[in-house]
This record gives sequence, C-alpha cells and structure tokens, in this order.
Amino acid sequence: MYAAPKAPASRLFSIWIVLLAAAQVADVLTTGVDISRGGVEANRLVSTLLEVGGLGLVAALKLLLVAAMALACLLLQRYANVHSSFQARAAHAFVWRALQLSVVGLVLTAVHNTALLIEIS
Repeated sequence: MYAAPKAPASRLFSIWIVLLAAAQVADVLTTGVDISRGGVEANRLVSTLLEVGGLGLVAALKLLLVAAMALACLLLQRYANVHSSFQARAAHAFVWRALQLSVVGLVLTAVHNTALLIEIS
C-alpha cells in the first residue's frame, strides 16, 4: 500500500499564491529597472512580449498566470476533497510543490535582476 500524499490547508495555498504574485511583481519591476538602465532581456519570450506590448503586457500576463494558478489550486483542492483517491491527492501535492518551486524560481530571478542592476550601475 502506498502512503497518501498530504495536501496542505487552504490557508497555506492562499499564502503561497500571494507569494507567487509578489514574486511576479518583483520580477517585472526588476526587469523594468534593468531595461531602463540599459539591460537586455535574455528570455526570448519575454523579450518578444516587451517589444510587442511593453512592460505592461508582461505584467498583465504574469498576473493572469497567477490567477490561473490560483484557480487551478482551488479546483484541484475541491476535487481532492470530494474524491479521496491516491491520484487526486498526488495531483494536489504535485501542484503544491510546483507552486512553491515557481515562487523560489521567481525570487531567484528577481535577485539575479538586482545583481545585474548593480553591475550596470
């Protein structure tokens, strides 16, 4: 028999969604400051988005992704509560870890952008 993954409480998901939004904002702000000081966006997708719609488009899409993640977390949590199968709990636990890794990755990106700003200045 397999051990069932333990899903976090709704409050923890909410906290991590807020952290995800804050990390996205930090990434956008540090990217904007770097670009205004002569930096170049290395991510080709973001670079294209910046050319097409500027920093506002990038910020809007990033916040849309946060909303999509929040909705996915909410729906998956409700599903996991109704269907107590191993698969539902495993999917819930996977999304929980993916959310945490996303926050950590974005914070590291913002720190990297800040280090680039120090180099540029």
